[in-house]
Amino acid sequence: MERSMNAQSALRWILIVWGGALLVAAGLLIYRQLEGSRGAPTVDASMISARGAYGLAEEAADAWQADAQLVSAAGRAAASVLQRGDDVEWSFQFFSAAEQRLIVFAVSGSEVAQVRETRSPYAMSVLDTERWRVDSHEAYKAWLEAGGDYFVTRRPSAELAMRLHALEDSAQPVWTVAGVTFGQENVFAVTVDARSGTVLDEG
Repeated sequence: MERSMNAQSALRWILIVWGGALLVAAGLLIYRQLEGSRGAPTVDASMISARGAYGLAEEAADAWQADAQLVSAAGRAAASVLQRGDDVEWSFQFFSAAEQRLIVFAVSGSEVAQVRETRSPYAMSVLDTERWRVDSHEAYKAWLEAGGDYFVTRRPSAELAMRLHALEDSAQPVWTVAGVTFGQENVFAVTVDARSGTVLDEG
């Protein structure tokens, strides 16, 4: 009888220990999941879509010069702005080969404004927009997955700069996405193929 009670006590103790261990393990798993998702911004296509803004800029460029072609697109915002889901203001640079002139339009929401127009002493490399298939939110997501989420989590005051441009002297469009903390000069940049979304370079 005494031996049976001792066995039951030992079994109860083992169950208590294992139960406590399982609770601790579950708690750690939940904590890690929360920590992993706390700092990284979510990706919302509508809030940073360069494609959406480009349509408005293209209309303005066509009205400016019939042969206007896209040279580059650029957007910049604080990481905190992206987390709130506010719109990013985009600027688009176009080139007219016939007039040898450059023009820049800024797009914020549904508003388009001419920023400047200048004469270019030389021909500019223009983008083949038919090969531009990756929107800015997809390039931003690629940046996050390549290490940008770690960068932003530990540097919440960082600013994000996104630029669509031609790769070197070709018409191949690429995204350069960079997180920057001014003053400390910390930079994490990624180059993304704007056709496939493949990360070409990072660091």
